[in-house]
Amino acid sequence: MTKTAVITPRVTREIKDSLCLEPAFYKDLGLDKCNEVHKAYEIIFLNLAARKGRKWQDIFKATSRNPELFSELCIAVILLDRCLRNRFKYNSSERREIMGPRFSEIIDRCKMALGSNN
Repeated sequence: MTKTAVITPRVTREIKDSLCLEPAFYKDLGLDKCNEVHKAYEIIFLNLAARKGRKWQDIFKATSRNPELFSELCIAVILLDRCLRNRFKYNSSERREIMGPRFSEIIDRCKMALGSNN
């Protein structure tokens, strides 16, 4: 793992406090009906960006140097991982391949910071 995905206590707190990880938000996004992986990316990033008045690219390119943006990226990656697992039934190695090394590292570090196996 590289040091690009540093999950600070502030980022952890913002992730835990986010309503975006609630099942109702996931359902409201329509991820439970999404039929294409690229649409899941689109739905997640566009909706999270719109909530904060940002561009999706701002969240997608976020680094841990900006904790507020980086926590949004972590939330997006958690939602994406959840969608790939629940909706598309991909196993862990398939999800890692689809998400790529950067997002895989973020999801691993988020799980460690949050103490979660989800």
